[in-house]
Amino acid sequence: MNEEISKIRSSRRRALAAANYENNSRRDADPETTTLGRTVNDQNGMTGRTFLYGDYPARHNACEAIAVHNARVLTGGRSRLSDVIVRFQASGAMIRRGYFGSNVFKIGRVLKSYGIKYKMFFRRKFDRPGVYIVSFWNEKPLKNGIHTVAFTFDGEKYTTYNLHGNGKTGDEAPGVYAKRFIVGYYIEDGGALLQ
Repeated sequence: MNEEISKIRSSRRRALAAANYENNSRRDADPETTTLGRTVNDQNGMTGRTFLYGDYPARHNACEAIAVHNARVLTGGRSRLSDVIVRFQASGAMIRRGYFGSNVFKIGRVLKSYGIKYKMFFRRKFDRPGVYIVSFWNEKPLKNGIHTVAFTFDGEKYTTYNLHGNGKTGDEAPGVYAKRFIVGYYIEDGGALLQ
């Protein structure tokens, strides 16, 4: 069992994390569905249907975990989504057994648990080359909630991962889709990797 699961104090939360980890580890062990070292862009596809986050399929609520996984891959990490999901559960970032996804203000806890240096910011300012994670309200906030993505900026071009969840990256600037910006994280080591 993953050592992060043993850090969870509540027996109910620990049992849920263990069940999720068992399912998600099987997915990561399968060459067809593994996320090991690969960015995830299909929250509405195979990954979203087969991975679990709390009581729900990942398509419903796992965009924050996917964004952290993608940021880790983009900065050279050998990340697995199954491990990132457990870190979210162990850090207390999951909200109501996953029904409301994750607390976007606790993403930093997960980054810190991996030893990733970051700067949290509250204004839409994406002008430094590097890797970012941003959370924003969707078009119809009360109905569609929030979304969180990872993106890279090389000084000229933006590439966003899991923006639409359809298996493709997005190339629009985050100012276009993150009009209702909530919070962002700039990965401090990410800029050097893009040069």
